[in-house]
Amino acid sequence: MAYNGLFTGHFKEYAGRITSGTFTYTNVAGQVFQNSIPACDTIAFPTTLNSLSKSSAQSIAWVGSPLAANQAVGIFIGNWSWGQNALVYQDADGATSLVLGINQMAALALGSYPVYMDRQTEVNVSQGSSEGGKIRSKYRALNIVLQVVN
Repeated sequence: MAYNGLFTGHFKEYAGRITSGTFTYTNVAGQVFQNSIPACDTIAFPTTLNSLSKSSAQSIAWVGSPLAANQAVGIFIGNWSWGQNALVYQDADGATSLVLGINQMAALALGSYPVYMDRQTEVNVSQGSSEGGKIRSKYRALNIVLQVVN
């Protein structure tokens, strides 16, 4: 796995859901480390989510299991125009939703936006150098498009 400067670490992306696997890392000193990927639960948007009101805070519940230890969910709403997006993150054990605050909603203009949702599991490596390391697996829900209304 090559080093990726954007991610400041080793990064590999696969199409489809990978439920198990191991990878081997050999450092410059020739030491070999082998680690398994952490399991990552699936997640989806509720089928009823098609609009958000710009004028109030709102809760978005996901379809999928509650968050367990070492898990988090993030949602990005935006069109990639500077300052016209909203990003929310939830990492509380047992959570089943996250809240878009009114300040986050205020940044969005009225109109149609793509929405992305990722669920991740991140754990410490079981084998690694003295610097340690983390292994992160992610599952991305199917993107949706929703309307931001007053």
